[in-house]
Amino acid sequence: MKDTIALYDLIKLVRYGDILLVRNPNILGTVIKWFQELQGDEAIYTHAAIISDSPPHIYEAAETLKEETLHKYIDYDICLIRHNLMTFDRYEKAVINVIRPHLGDIYPFHRLILHAVDNSVNWILRKIGVKCRLKTAKWVSYNMAVCSEWVDMFYHDIGLVDEWRGHNPDDIHDRALAHPENWRIIYEGKLI
Repeated sequence: MKDTIALYDLIKLVRYGDILLVRNPNILGTVIKWFQELQGDEAIYTHAAIISDSPPHIYEAAETLKEETLHKYIDYDICLIRHNLMTFDRYEKAVINVIRPHLGDIYPFHRLILHAVDNSVNWILRKIGVKCRLKTAKWVSYNMAVCSEWVDMFYHDIGLVDEWRGHNPDDIHDRALAHPENWRIIYEGKLI
């Protein structure tokens, strides 16, 4: 049976700057999951957000970059990830530099197409034995970001990730698993 946590208990666990990954079962989430899996591994999470300094509030890029609450993800599978070097000063700097100037910016759905093309071409290249990874979404960003790129832009601004372009929610999860010296998975399961 999958681990579950009540919203009230999750709020006690979260801290400013934590990353929230969400498995979104709707049509867009299913399509994003499928394209992520073309990278060659199972993808679990299809959406990413940042926990604000006033839980249950989060910053997320959905229709726009906005402040939302965790309540909307009740009955969803989630993962809560924390960077070991996150401090309130770092959090506040990233909010001032990355979040506040872009609140209300419209979500760049066209960038999802770049991610889809990259993953599709990379799948074909792997099938014919070519060992390279196309990252058009990394180089053609125009400083517009999908949800997971906003999360990584937030962390890039404070020096905790090297690059923000071209990343998807599954990349964030994979990075946390691959680098436990920097990242901790605080909770993984279903929010109830």
